[in-house]
Amino acid sequence: MSSGFERVWRFRAVAGLEPEFEHMYGSSGTWAQLFSRARGYRGTELHRLEKHSPEYLLVDRWESRAAWEAFRRDHAVAYERLDRECEALTLTEELVREADAPLPDEA
Repeated sequence: MSSGFERVWRFRAVAGLEPEFEHMYGSSGTWAQLFSRARGYRGTELHRLEKHSPEYLLVDRWESRAAWEAFRRDHAVAYERLDRECEALTLTEELVREADAPLPDEA
């Protein structure tokens, strides 16, 4: 079984801005579109913790840690620009973990 690399985030969206947050961070959202420019990107999952909660877990999957690092190096300007643009959508943002993990289609 081969493994990939995943980054798990926890966010608290600003009340009332959940639709915009979901648009930016969802599996086909703006972040995913940026990530998809890179080789090795395997997808994003956004999970709302409770039905009406402003809290979310986000999982970004990559082929490897090296693929993630290459993306950050090659797309640093676009990444930082989008990160600044999204700051107004969140009250908190926490990187929960970065770890090697089984690729979803092989788990």
